[in-house]
Amino acid sequence: IDWFRHCRELIDPTDYLTRPYYDQWLQAYAAMMVVSEVATVEELASGHADTKASGLRPPMSAADVRKRKSVSQNFEGDAEGPPAFAVGDGVRVKDLSVMGHTRLPAYARGRQGVIEKYHGAHTFADANALGEKRAVPIYTVGFEAAELWPEAAGRRERVFLNMWEGYLERA
Repeated sequence: IDWFRHCRELIDPTDYLTRPYYDQWLQAYAAMMVVSEVATVEELASGHADTKASGLRPPMSAADVRKRKSVSQNFEGDAEGPPAFAVGDGVRVKDLSVMGHTRLPAYARGRQGVIEKYHGAHTFADANALGEKRAVPIYTVGFEAAELWPEAAGRRERVFLNMWEGYLERA
């Protein structure tokens, strides 16, 4: 799913914003097929395969899908070191610019918050999208709503985001 999101978010912004939602999905799947060498651009355009793709597993049956859905997936892993932050620490979200998929919301970049909870280390989606398996600590970070959206000044609401450690720095 991380690679799918990465491919989908590489769509040209104008194209991405003007296509219907599931049309974006089709475009992302087409890109994934070309990159994986399952199909060529020409085959996709014509709707006919010129060669037989090798190494593909047969499609899952309905029973296989139901069985897979009933199994809980665990994305926990061992981090490379101890967590960098503790509950109560003030943090700032790094203002990172990345190509492709990231789980770092643009509206939180450069904003300050407080670590509310540590969740252990989990598969880092940004790296997993590119085939790199790495577990990184995740924290719940609490933000004053006005820190994220100035028009919320004077309001008491808070926003909580789960964020990987690499997105954060000390405030």
